Amino acid sequence: MMGAKQKKTAVKQTFTFPAPLTNRNGEVMHISKTSATQIVEEISKLENVTDYFAEEFYRIIHNIGGILTSVEASETPTRSYIINMEEQEENAGNNEETENKIMSDVIDAVLNGIVDTDKE
Repeated sequence: MMGAKQKKTAVKQTFTFPAPLTNRNGEVMHISKTSATQIVEEISKLENVTDYFAEEFYRIIHNIGGILTSVEASETPTRSYIINMEEQEENAGNNEETENKIMSDVIDAVLNGIVDTDKE
């Protein structure tokens, strides 16, 4: 039938992440595009992104013997978010331990330099 109107049916769109989301039972979960967009917007807020990377940077730097004292992220020159890592209670013990190791290494290097100079 030419010219006949076709009835449009509503189709619920779903969004699947590149790696499918699964629930605790391992079943693949499908969520609406609106829900996926809301999740992405929440995850991508400046504060959330900064909090995540601050912890990752802290862990990496601490593992190689350094101390991360603060992280600053900015969306614009007037909108920034700063985290003082030294104020976080869980980092205080790690920082003290790392500071003691760094100080010990510096003292050892200086003393070794003095001893080596006296031998000459």
